Amino acid sequence: MAALRFFFYLLMKPVALGMAFLGIAGINAPYISPVSWWVPAFAGLFMPLIILINIFLLLFWGFQKKWWVIFPLITILGNYNYFVSVSYTHLRAHET
Repeated sequence: MAALRFFFYLLMKPVALGMAFLGIAGINAPYISPVSWWVPAFAGLFMPLIILINIFLLLFWGFQKKWWVIFPLITILGNYNYFVSVSYTHLRAHET
């Protein structure tokens, strides 16, 4: 059981780096043409899933009390414009 826990712990490090990369690519999705680079376009499409995984990683690394918590935190805070664009209050402001 300890070996499986250690394997899961080691597996979460590249997952955290990959999700941080995809989250930052998703931040830049409106500014980069899919013709020049296709990764931000796909990251923009899957942004809700990327954010959910980053929230899970934030909780995981927060409970582990490791400095890896910085990567999902930066990614979530960097996607502030995404949260504003999909929030309900933002949609309600345009109705009046």
